[in-house]
Amino acid sequence: MQMSDAILIRSPKLSDVNAIGKLADALGYPTSIEEMQHRLHHLIAHPEHVIYVAQLPEASVAGWIQVGISETLVAGR
Repeated sequence: MQMSDAILIRSPKLSDVNAIGKLADALGYPTSIEEMQHRLHHLIAHPEHVIYVAQLPEASVAGWIQVGISETLVAGR
């Protein structure tokens, strides 16, 4: 694989919202662009959540991963 063929892993930008919305829809999670923009904006700023997107060379976002801390009654934090 040449360096130009590498997948770029990076933090999302608000300008990725259309691509992320299309991916979410394809995965069975239809969401309006406005709602996805609100969610992305909130989660980017949230200190207990991390999101990374995968970007193909010369293309838009091809996927994402999200991790967050959650607290439950049975397990705590």
